[in-house]
Amino acid sequence: MNKILAVVLLLVGMANVSWADGPYDYASRWKSWDIPTRTAYVDGVAEGVEAAFLTPRGNPAKKPPSEEELRIEEYKMDILKSGYALDRRKVVEVMTDIYQDPANSYINTVKVFVYAQDKIEGKDISKSLEDARRRAYDLHRLMQK
Repeated sequence: MNKILAVVLLLVGMANVSWADGPYDYASRWKSWDIPTRTAYVDGVAEGVEAAFLTPRGNPAKKPPSEEELRIEEYKMDILKSGYALDRRKVVEVMTDIYQDPANSYINTVKVFVYAQDKIEGKDISKSLEDARRRAYDLHRLMQK
């Protein structure tokens, strides 16, 4: 719970940005954090994703599921969770690597978290990074109007 609170506070701090001087430099923020802070951020995002998307939701008025339904649901949850049972240190390393490229400085940290997971899974993230760079600059131009 403390990790989630820490991440929420970090996100609130990051949300309070001014676009007057250009797009927000997420890479500088990321690089200013020490390894424990980066790891806490990754833990919080991963736990938040799990809580938001992988925790079963039920209808209390509905009859309890059968044992077979419970086994199937548990199996589905195991499959879903396997994508988030990742080596958090590796995610921190890959995120840091992504932010080494100055062109990626303005990509939102949560997006970089997702791209890091994709890269760890062996996916080509170059198109995703290009799209994210373009969206960051488009958003900046939109905010200037």
